[in-house]
Amino acid sequence: MAKIEEDEPADTGGWINTFADLMNLLLCFFVLLFSMSTVDAQKYEAVVKSMSESINIFDGGGESIGQGPFIDSGTDQVVAISQYFNEFESSGEDADATEDQSQYNPGESASQKGEHNDQGGMKSDDGQNKSDDTANKDNTQNQDQNQGQTDQNKPGTTAEPGQQNQNQNQNQDDQQGGKQQDDQTGNEGQNTDQNPHSQNDDNKPGDNIDKATVAAVEAQQAEEQKKANTEVYEEIMKAAEDKNVEDDITVQMDKNNQYVQITMSGGLLFDSGKATIKRSVKPILSKVGNILRVYKGNRIQILGHTDNVPMHSAEFPDNMWLSMARATSVFDYMVNVKKLEPHNLETTGRGEYDPVAPNATEKGRAKNRRVEFRIYTNK
Repeated sequence: MAKIEEDEPADTGGWINTFADLMNLLLCFFVLLFSMSTVDAQKYEAVVKSMSESINIFDGGGESIGQGPFIDSGTDQVVAISQYFNEFESSGEDADATEDQSQYNPGESASQKGEHNDQGGMKSDDGQNKSDDTANKDNTQNQDQNQGQTDQNKPGTTAEPGQQNQNQNQNQDDQQGGKQQDDQTGNEGQNTDQNPHSQNDDNKPGDNIDKATVAAVEAQQAEEQKKANTEVYEEIMKAAEDKNVEDDITVQMDKNNQYVQITMSGGLLFDSGKATIKRSVKPILSKVGNILRVYKGNRIQILGHTDNVPMHSAEFPDNMWLSMARATSVFDYMVNVKKLEPHNLETTGRGEYDPVAPNATEKGRAKNRRVEFRIYTNK
């Protein structure tokens, strides 16, 4: 029986497929490298803005909802991402970006270059949150410091260690000085807002009046009051002489020039322990009423006084009640008989508590039993 020969396996060229796959991968890798080396500035700004708005929802970042570990870490991520893209863009610029940069000065800082790129590309709108502005400002400062240190480390521009320390200290002092000036300006503005009228306190009405002027006005008013009081006193004295009652009454001026007082003896008006006006004294009291009618527009006060001799009766329990009853009797006479205005009259009883003479003698007690009419001149 003949032996059947087995066919040899056909050469399919499997290594060719593997090599083709490897070439495709290498091609994709170089395409990715090429695409990463040419970054469009406008697309970069759009990506950064989109990421910033996605991470920071509120204006001000963490300040809007309170500081916390999540907000702080999110803000740090924004700063790190923004700094990473800035460094990546500066290292992988294409030919067009190189031509644009050639128009700038050789010593121009990275922050200034970023400003020109921002002007050529998409500008950030006014609604960008405060955390992005703070992050960009910090990145710009860091890039300026790094650029300054790089310039110092370039060949031919080596600076002495003391000079480097001096420059660093000067930069720190400038930053601190600017911060202090901003804080002072903010505090001054805050104080101005909290106290909007603090600078205008001296301009309030009456604050600029000199004390001497106030004293002069008060002195003038006192002089006018004294003059008016003196005129009333002289008129009453003349009227008392004309009516022949100058011996039955006493006319006095208040030491403060507030009123003129007419005093009548209680023994002349009333019997001992009584509050009924004597019939014999009514003609004199009528003349006094005529004098008071001249000043019916003024406030007139009627006061009753007694001595300190204790008294107790079925009608009056003590001297206070007696003095009030006597003042009321005179009030009724002036209103009902002499037709004085009752709303301008006041009555009060002082009892034994306002003596004008010692109560140790009969003469002194007689002076203390009295009725006073006070005509006030300060309307």
